[in-house]
Amino acid sequence: MKIGIDARFISVPGGIPRYCRELLIELSEQNPRDTYVALVKKIPHDFPERKNIEWVVADVPWYSWREQFSVGALINKRRDVELWHFPHWNIPFSVARPFIMTVHDFIFEDFPTHDGTIVGKIKFFTKWVLWRMLLIFNLHRAKKIITVSGFVHAELIARFPWTAKKLEMIYNGVPSPQNQPSRLEKNNRPYYLIVGNSYPHKNQKFVFETLIKYQELVGDIYVATHRDRFSEQRERELPMILADRVHFVFDPSDAKLAELYAGARALIIASLSEGFGITPLEAMSYGIPVVAARTSCLPEILGDTPLWFNPHEPKTLRDALAQLESTSNFYTSEAKSARILYAARFNWKTTAISTQKIYKNFLY
Repeated sequence: MKIGIDARFISVPGGIPRYCRELLIELSEQNPRDTYVALVKKIPHDFPERKNIEWVVADVPWYSWREQFSVGALINKRRDVELWHFPHWNIPFSVARPFIMTVHDFIFEDFPTHDGTIVGKIKFFTKWVLWRMLLIFNLHRAKKIITVSGFVHAELIARFPWTAKKLEMIYNGVPSPQNQPSRLEKNNRPYYLIVGNSYPHKNQKFVFETLIKYQELVGDIYVATHRDRFSEQRERELPMILADRVHFVFDPSDAKLAELYAGARALIIASLSEGFGITPLEAMSYGIPVVAARTSCLPEILGDTPLWFNPHEPKTLRDALAQLESTSNFYTSEAKSARILYAARFNWKTTAISTQKIYKNFLY
């Protein structure tokens, strides 16, 4: 069996790149007799060596007109590939080979990121129209559609009811934690951790405003995030009163992120919407508590493990953090073990097995 995977996101930060990388690692390891043709912008040299992966370089800008034609032409020429898997909605309209796709969320539609100007709004509206046209076109063409949570599954049916018969829900996995990571150096003050991009829907500003409003809350905040215009703006607009308490760590390595997790009092996730929520599970895999917004898929994925708050009401976050600091039960070895065991329920091996089953059901 020869499967093509559009893995062009594999070398950049983010949830979809993580999905591409971990899924390809597990698929190629579990199925040595199958071949995986991976489209990439550049060959990842930090990827485990696999004899059954064929790297095909397609260094074409994402979301471009050139992509719509040249990537589609490249895929159509590979008649030896029996099925393609696109881990994203952005499938070139010129693709004429059978494919399945994964839908992660609807954040692009629900949380616009234009600059607020008339020109910015016009540009965003134009992109939104094109995005929706391409999404609907590809949902119709896909042989199967994978969703990463029950929340996304229900959202997709609510927006496009006719997709229901094509859908298959497969949870993402969580990377195994690094063995005995070192703790953050030169830090003697307790700190909370925020991990992920700094797009507006991540709601980081809400956390900072809560710290300002309730100054009795102790502890610093470390923000591990990708450097882009959103994170740079968030750092630039940080109020002076928080200058010595909030620390941005841009594009941390896996080792650095493990170091941050190992020393954190808790992970705070204030996001207004998530498709799956890898970062809180990743935090739990290190045994640390999670303080989470009760929104979107998070109750489904995290169960009863976090301390919950309303991401629109600062007092609820204050109360959750106060409860965390006043109750030693959150830091016992039993509580830590329970969180590690819970996170272990979500693993990439299972994700890959279920995904491979979809490939085989279509081809055989």
